[in-house]
Amino acid sequence: MFSKKTILLGCSMLFVAAGIFAQRTPASSQNNSTQTSNIQTVQQVDSNVQSTPAEQEKQFVDYRADLIKPVKVGDSSAVNLLGHVVFFHNGAVITCDSAVRYNSMMMDCFNNVIINKDSTFIYGDKADYNGYINTARVYAPLVKTVDRDAVLYTYNFSFNTKDDVGYYTGGGTITQKDNMIESDKGYYYTSTRDIVGVGNVEMRNKDYIMKSDSVSYNLDSEIAKFYTRSYIWNDNLEMLSALKGEYDTKADKYFFHDSVYIITTNQEVWADTIHYNTQSEDALLLGNVQIRDEEQHAMAFGDYVQYWGGPGNALLTRNPSVLNFDPQEPDTLYMRSDSMLIFTIQRSDSAALSDSLAMADSLVLADSVAMSESGVENMLKGNSNVADIVSVDKEIKVESDSILNIEETISVEPKLSRRELKQERARQKRLARQQARAEKIKARQEKRDRMVAEAMAQFEKQHNDTLIPIDSLPEYSEESVIPDSITTTENAAAKTDSVSREMRAYNNVRIYRSDFQAVCDSLVGFSVDSTLYMYKDPVMWNENNQVKSQFVQVLTKNQKIERALFTGEPIMGSDVDGMHYNQVKGKTMEAFFNSGVIHKMDVVGNGQTYYYMEDGDSTDRYVNGFATVECANITFLFAEKKIDKIIWRGNPNYAIYPMDKIPADQAQVLPGFVWEADRKPTKSSVFTRVILPSERSYYQSVELPDYPITGKINEDKKRLIESGTWFDRRDDISDEAKEFIRELGYIR
Repeated sequence: MFSKKTILLGCSMLFVAAGIFAQRTPASSQNNSTQTSNIQTVQQVDSNVQSTPAEQEKQFVDYRADLIKPVKVGDSSAVNLLGHVVFFHNGAVITCDSAVRYNSMMMDCFNNVIINKDSTFIYGDKADYNGYINTARVYAPLVKTVDRDAVLYTYNFSFNTKDDVGYYTGGGTITQKDNMIESDKGYYYTSTRDIVGVGNVEMRNKDYIMKSDSVSYNLDSEIAKFYTRSYIWNDNLEMLSALKGEYDTKADKYFFHDSVYIITTNQEVWADTIHYNTQSEDALLLGNVQIRDEEQHAMAFGDYVQYWGGPGNALLTRNPSVLNFDPQEPDTLYMRSDSMLIFTIQRSDSAALSDSLAMADSLVLADSVAMSESGVENMLKGNSNVADIVSVDKEIKVESDSILNIEETISVEPKLSRRELKQERARQKRLARQQARAEKIKARQEKRDRMVAEAMAQFEKQHNDTLIPIDSLPEYSEESVIPDSITTTENAAAKTDSVSREMRAYNNVRIYRSDFQAVCDSLVGFSVDSTLYMYKDPVMWNENNQVKSQFVQVLTKNQKIERALFTGEPIMGSDVDGMHYNQVKGKTMEAFFNSGVIHKMDVVGNGQTYYYMEDGDSTDRYVNGFATVECANITFLFAEKKIDKIIWRGNPNYAIYPMDKIPADQAQVLPGFVWEADRKPTKSSVFTRVILPSERSYYQSVELPDYPITGKINEDKKRLIESGTWFDRRDDISDEAKEFIRELGYIR
């Protein structure tokens, strides 16, 4: 596909035929006046210099000059051309001050060389052209190529006039507007305006910097594509890496696939595919998505993750799950459901954001990840597709200095490392852009909030058989949910932040930790007070203890359960020997935990107890009695995760029976009690993902681009200009060349 390095067929005269002037013999020179070559008329075209099929098949190169005369080259003859020399072949024009024409297809060009085809201009000091292989090789201390707003500098350059392909080696740098790309070698396809850089490719524009081993870039669409492991950093120095992908500079959109990896200050993200819009900060992640948050000690998984950057809302579906880990303890909390939604709420008087609601907070990606408005509406309606979500119109464009100029405006202590210097530049840049973005982001936020609210209302309408409206949840108060050990002063001091988050998990919610399991149909969590609400047939287990009720409210702190409140006909049961179950019932039940381990449970109102007494030692225990107790309130104290003491309060009424003396009319199962061991989740039923190890240390070790090729070329350019041995040209072809082309039948 790519042209190989052309071998010069030189001046050896092996290609000089006896009839060297047979096709293009100049007219007789009288008084050394200007001589021009015979002209063969070809089909006229209406565009810029274009070659017709007939021209492409020509077996000679058209030419003209002010003076044409034969010269001896060894034992052969050639033609010396002087003054306003023009060659024309395959629609390409070559001009120079003088040339040697060895035969109808081969010539050397000297001084002020220009090769022009369509909008492409190549400048050099010398060039040789081989018409047999349609290739010109250009020589100069620096070879310059210009195509409208794009400029290429390199050391070695060749151009195929038929295939319209340029090839450079020895290092080259291309600039276009704010975009720059450098590489060891590369190809330029002038007909499509595609640049392909190969080897040590480094790119930059005002929004990102990038390094790879192979990148293609289209000068018209301004879309960059890569096909090997590549690394891209935004202005916050957050990295996105993948094996394949593309970046649309004009639309500010990324599409990366095949082993995608993202690293931010606190998070790592893996996925098969990511669609990302930098302006709206909306993102769609597909396939084997894994999000690791070090600050929240949590991870999220799914095969479909969508994130709205403006409001900070997210959706996880297609086998989503989350886990919460404690670096100081070996145990991990796992949770899954059919879908999970996270909403960010702006509150003027919000309590501080607690990290205890890890299942909600940990799902919110870095501020550099987001999703589209139409996507959330359609997704929550259940009829979205990738096109809906990825098609995000660019809403705002924030102008900023390019990375090239930042160094001139920032004063940084020399002792800072290169990475620290980059970070300081990024910080300064962010501060400069914040004020300009504030009003536009506010307007976009209000628009998205309205759409999310409408979409959420539609979703709840479709699921009204499984949801309990938020308005019907028990009203929050410190007296009802704050344990005795958490003082009012501590909570009052926490009320300082203006942002809170809400998490909703729908359908088949399952939670597992080695000492705690739970199931329910739906779950809502709020970071503002670190509470979880489970509803529609919720059940919780702790060791052999099971608690059921219509509604469960859980308070957490520092990612651990502190208190659980059960309302709506709550019943607690515990397995005694696989056949008998202790049972407790009341109006409400409240369980208290210490470091995540239950240590007390209070039953308030109409307390009822069915209790089986045991005897024997630890190796041979058996049930020897049955007790029934009715009273106002009951307290259970636990030791080593088992009931150690029971306190009945309020005139308890009880009866105790030996097992063989239990009356036939005495029920042994409280109304509503069902032992649901088959619903108790296991780790394998909750979490089926393979946890990828952290790759932070490796990706942080990847060096940022420092653009050595561009630096060297800029130094050489400055030195050559100052010495007067090279000029940074941008001149057009001569008037004589334009007239000659018109005489050949071409319109320019």
